[in-house]
Amino acid sequence: MDYRCGLINQTDDTSWQGKYLYYLDKGKLNIGALTNKFEIRNRKNNGLLGFVKWYPMWRKYCFVPLNCILDDGCLIEIAEFLKERTDKHKELKPRKTGVRIAFIQQPLRFPKERTDENT
Repeated sequence: MDYRCGLINQTDDTSWQGKYLYYLDKGKLNIGALTNKFEIRNRKNNGLLGFVKWYPMWRKYCFVPLNCILDDGCLIEIAEFLKERTDKHKELKPRKTGVRIAFIQQPLRFPKERTDENT
């Protein structure tokens, strides 16, 4: 299902605006990071609703809410923003190409057969 419906417009290099919310790029999470952290704020009262951060286990941006209540319109808008940021990150990330080297197993070592010369 494609839920993207053009709700979010980029206003400048570090901010985006939707019908209900706006998104601010707060820069890299830490020194050497490849991904950014974003704030999500309410357009009516400028209240901080949560953050968008890269979640490495799922390999995508995820919404980390604070104590807030969201309706379906806000959730659709947030989902669109998450999808756009994840797609943008994956476009910029260089793809690994080439053949993967298979795991080389060590040869099995069997104990040497005993030869009893005294028998």
